[in-house]
Order: sequence, then structure tokens, then C-alpha cells
Amino acid sequence: MKNLKSLGFTFERNLSPQVQATFKEATGLAFPESYLTFLTYSETDQMPLSFKFNDAESGEEWDGGINEFLHLSADQASLLDLASSMVKRDAEQFFPIGSDVGGNVLYLNLSKAGVPVVDVSYEDVSSEVASSFELFIEKLFVEED
Repeated sequence: MKNLKSLGFTFERNLSPQVQATFKEATGLAFPESYLTFLTYSETDQMPLSFKFNDAESGEEWDGGINEFLHLSADQASLLDLASSMVKRDAEQFFPIGSDVGGNVLYLNLSKAGVPVVDVSYEDVSSEVASSFELFIEKLFVEED
């Protein structure tokens, strides 16, 4: 996974193994290790971060941006309640990880192999942004002014 420090993230804490265990017990699903590692950092002051992805309907390459990551500043007690954030869509389980600059939500699709990151628009159209959380982090970059 891309060096998070190069994007301005700073290591903040160790994560209790109980976070994954509690989530798995409540949902039957597991977070990818790359996401658990990510939760040990605090958000960068270089937000928003940019990325590129292909729109699900047109296939065109679009510019995206993440304005905020969710759960990064949560305390250990809050992290133990991550299962309450799950969203079910079309028999698939989604976990919100952030929002883009337009207010659309970015999710981990925990029902699919590889756990892709998807952007869900206001029109309820899902576009895969990256085939895994690790590859999503690799796509992030700081927009030059």
C-alpha cells in the first residue's frame, strides 16, 4: 500500500484486534487488512485528495475526490461499533469509508471478492473506484494548485 505518510497521514494509535473480531461477530464479514492498517492513522490536512475512476454508466474516466474519511478519529469504543454503519443494497453489504467532494458516499463492498471501493451517486449508481482498498489508496494524489 502506498506510503500513507507521503499523503500527509500520521500514525496515531495501535488498533485492538477486538475491532475486527467484534465486527466479524456482528456481521459475519471481515475488513481487509489494508483498511484496518488505515484506521491506525489520523486524517491528512491535505484533504481533499483526488483520484480517477471510470463511470459505471458511460465508461468515461472521471475525476474524483475524497473530502473526508470516516472513522479515522473514532476512539476504540466507537470502532467496536462499526457494524452499525453497514448498509445493505441489492443483497450486498456496504461499509461507508468516506464522502467525495460532491457529497456522494464511498463504500467498501464487503460482499465481493477483493472488497472493492465504490462510489454511489445521488442517482444510486455505483461505480467501482478501485478493486480493493489498497488499490484505492494507491490511486490517491494531492491535487496541484
